[in-house]
Order: sequence, then structure tokens, then C-alpha cells
Amino acid sequence: MQEQRTFNIEVLLVAVLFLGMLVRFWGIDFGLPHHLTRPDEQHYIAMAMHLLNGSQSSEYFYEYPSLFFYILAAGLVVYYAVGRLLGWYGDVDDLIYQYATDPASLHLVSRCISVVAGVATIYAVYKTVRRLFKSEKTGLVGALFMALCYLHVRDSHFGTMDVTMTFFIIASFHFIIKSNDIWSLKNYLLAGLLAGLATGTKYAGAFLIFPMCFVHLFKVLEHNMPFYRIFIDKRILGFGAAMILGFLAGTPHFLADYSKYLYYIANRVDLMDTQSPKIAIGWWYHLKFSLWHGLGWGMYIAAFAGIFLYLIRDWKKGLIFLSFPITYYLFVGKGYVVFLRYIVPILPFMCMVAAYFVYEVYHFLKPKTTYRTVVSLSGILIVIILFQGIYNVLNFNYLITQKDSREVAQEWVQNHIPQGSSIYQFTNGSDFCRIQLRPTLETLEKAHNAAIEEGEKGRLQKARIKHWKLSDTDTDSDRYYQHFTFKDSLNQFIYNGQFIDTLPDYLIIHHYPLIEFMPPPKYIRELIATHYTAINTIQTVNPKHPKNKYDQHDAFFLPFAGFYEVESMGNNMIFYEKKKSDNRLNR
Repeated sequence: MQEQRTFNIEVLLVAVLFLGMLVRFWGIDFGLPHHLTRPDEQHYIAMAMHLLNGSQSSEYFYEYPSLFFYILAAGLVVYYAVGRLLGWYGDVDDLIYQYATDPASLHLVSRCISVVAGVATIYAVYKTVRRLFKSEKTGLVGALFMALCYLHVRDSHFGTMDVTMTFFIIASFHFIIKSNDIWSLKNYLLAGLLAGLATGTKYAGAFLIFPMCFVHLFKVLEHNMPFYRIFIDKRILGFGAAMILGFLAGTPHFLADYSKYLYYIANRVDLMDTQSPKIAIGWWYHLKFSLWHGLGWGMYIAAFAGIFLYLIRDWKKGLIFLSFPITYYLFVGKGYVVFLRYIVPILPFMCMVAAYFVYEVYHFLKPKTTYRTVVSLSGILIVIILFQGIYNVLNFNYLITQKDSREVAQEWVQNHIPQGSSIYQFTNGSDFCRIQLRPTLETLEKAHNAAIEEGEKGRLQKARIKHWKLSDTDTDSDRYYQHFTFKDSLNQFIYNGQFIDTLPDYLIIHHYPLIEFMPPPKYIRELIATHYTAINTIQTVNPKHPKNKYDQHDAFFLPFAGFYEVESMGNNMIFYEKKKSDNRLNR
């Protein structure tokens, strides 16, 4: 029975959606213009640009389904069209020039797509909870929990595909639940189409098959239909066909190149079991770490309490509800790759059952006291549930608005290190912590020639060369530097392809408290001790603070939880200058 309204749901829903949008847009330009701040963003933008250019990259094009790449490409087309209207661009070459020299605005396009998908997920949660529990107020509570769900807020800042996939998952799940109420072909088709789009964004959407199959099984049994109707029925067949069409609409090359897709899918599944560092098995790690900190302890407890109560009240609907998150969790938790983003599709389900817990508490208290008291106690309960998540959201959003240490370091280098100096950066193999310093013209020309030799057009490299030549190299912002690379021993330096015996003028040693970061090898430490002097230190986080928690598999340089003695995003750095007397190696 539909509950009686006591306040304006629409106004409050708009307020919740606005709140969700605010916390997701807050700090959306984090790290920029350093465009390697968030891993994978640069690959997805490159893939979208390749699609607009009529080509495709074998690694990323086949490792993932391609719907998100097409959505991002469409976003870039809209951005370019607006730019043409406003006079920013004369032709497509101007956009390519911007992408090659200052891609920050393109990163904002991809991040805004995630924000829109994140806010849309809040609304989808509201609609789904309202239908599940026949309560607009509970739907509003579920939307509020989703709006302030910390891990979802965090990942909605990133121009990656997980939040977009999660929206399609919840949109499809809404129609799966609606199919249980209204057993119609239309609902099956909509559920299947959205499930296909979810799968076309990331393969995890395929697990939506399970709740749909449970719905269909229970409806066939409820109507005392023949057993074969479980498999041969226009509704379930329509769901399957719509799901396939939705998937192929987002990944149209799958049928032509299915062998390549299957090869990369198998590699990705195998990587989940073998990639190091091996922190813990995912089933345990996500339970005690990803969900605990990603939801906050209040929502974590409320969600599991809600699951327990829901299964007691109606085990069939509880089974339908839990079939997607459980099967998905069993899959992503089977290995030792424990990216936090793997758990994002489960978050809306946790928010929904946490809202159900509030619903149960409300109706338990309602006959025992006054309406005003029940509302007050329910409000206090909601605040307790949200407290830890809000604390994490505020800390995260505040820190990403502070100037990134890589930007601070870049400015310091330009102000204190002479133009043309040779610089070696020890990064332990991670480009994400490296300061993006302007290279020499010779380096850019070699990159252009290499692209031509590989059969590419070299338009990006050509644009960078053009930008280099047009820039006023007398200004601090356009200083260029020679980039050194160490070989395996002290007696083997290589610069621009030539073995030499000179030392770089400066060393920059990067570090961040992730377990994959190791100190420099012995020969570099000895080199520092004998030939260099420390001249500056940038420390953005206390690497030894025991209460800071990290996403150990992702090179995103900000604690996931704790936020103790953290000043901003970015990694710690020590700068060394070569002693004046050490111009050459002593051999």
C-alpha cells in the first residue's frame, strides 16, 4: 500500500541530487594540468581520439568493451562543437593541437561524464528503492545514502568507466525489479537493453543475467506454467536478445573480432589471479577494507543488517536483490588484484539495503512512540550511518583542491633549475609520479619519427613540435630540460641513444607509501652519497603514519582513508644537485 505523503518528495529529491552533484563536481579539476594524475584517464582519451580519427588501439580496444570510448568520443565532439561556436577552434587540427599540448580540458570532459553518470545513479537508486519497498521516503533515504557514498563520490571524479557502468547496472536492475511487479515483455526488453549497455561498458554487467533469471523462474512457478517456459518464453528470450543488441550497439566490432576480444578477456581474468603485489585474496580484502572504508562504518553495518532483515522478510525478493552483488563479488574477489574500483558496482546495492534498515527501524518505532519522536530518532540514525562517509568525502574533496605536489615541483624546477639542465627522475617505473618537464626539440623529433616508422600519422608529435617552436623559451613556463635514463649499472648511462660518461646535473627521487614503491638501487644511492647534495624536499604525506590507508594497486597518490598528516595529492620528492667538482664519472 502506498504511504501517505507528509512532505514534498520532489523538492527533497532535487536537493539530494544537487548535493550529490555538488560533492562530485567539487575538485573535478584535481591535478590538472598534470594529466597523469589519475591512471587510465589518458588511455581512454587516447582511445576516443583514435575512434574519432578512424583508427583503434589493439590493447585497449580489445581489452575492454568500447561503449565508454564511444560515449567519451561523443562528449569530445560536443565539446569541439561548442568550441567552434565560441571561436576556440578553427578546425579539427586546433583540437588535436590542444590535445597534444594541453589536454586538461579533455580530461574534464571525461570526468564530467562520470559526474553525470554518478548523479543519474542517485536517481536510479531512488526509483529502485521506491519500487522495492513501496516507500517514497525510503527511496529518498536510499538516494541520500548514494549521494554521499564515499567511494562512489571519489570515483565519480575520475574519467574512467566504472561509474558509468554502475549507472547502467542500476538502471537495468530497476526494470528487473519492475518485471517482478509487472510481468511484461516491455520491462524485460528494457532490462535487457540496459544490461547490454552495462556489459558494453564493462563486462561485469553480464552478471545481471542472474537476477533476471530468478525473477523469471519465480514468475513461471507462481503462474503454474509448464517447466519449459522457464527457457522458452517471449519475455526471457526478449531479455536475452535485447541484452545482446545492447552489448553489440556499444561494442560493434565484437562479432568481427571476437577471437581478439576473447583473448584479451582471458588475459584479464588470468591477471586477476597472478598480478602482484599480492596483498590478500579479494573476497576477504574487499569485505574488510574496500567496503568498510568505501561505505564508512555506519553504512557498512546498516547495509549488512538490512540484508539480514530483507532475507527474513522475503527470501525470494532478497535472493533476486542479492544475486547480482553476490555473483559479481565472488568473481572480482577470486584473485589477488584488489583495485577499489572493482567494488563500485556493489555500492548502490549496499546503499539500498542500508535504506531498508532505516525503513525497518522506522516502522518498528512508529507504533511505540509519537510521530515527532520517530522522525527525530530516524534522522539521528541516518546521521550516524552517514557520519564516517561524510568525513571521508570532505577530507578527500578538500585535499584534491589543494595544489598537487607534482605541480609544486614543476614550478620549483622552472624557478630554480637552469634551462637545458640534465635531470634524472627515479620513479620506480611509474610515470604517474614523474614531473612533466618540457623536453628538448630533439626528443620530440625522435618521437615523431618513431610514430611515422610505426605507420601512424604522427599528428600529435607534429603538434608538439609546432608548439615547442612557437613557444617563447625565455619564459619560465616554457623552459626545456634534458631527460636522462640510467641503465643497469653505474658505468652505463644513456642519453638520446648514445652511451656517455657524464652525470646528470640533477636527480629527483620520487616516493609514495605504496608497497610497489622501492628505494633507489644501491648504485644510485652510492652515486647520491658521493656526487650529489640535497637541495630541496617536497613532502605531501607522512609515509610512516600507521592510520593512513591506501589503494595499493592504483598509482593514485592520496590516501583512501585516514588522511592523517596529508597536505595534498601527489608524491614525496627529494631534489639533488651535482657537486660542482663532479663533471664526469671517475672510471
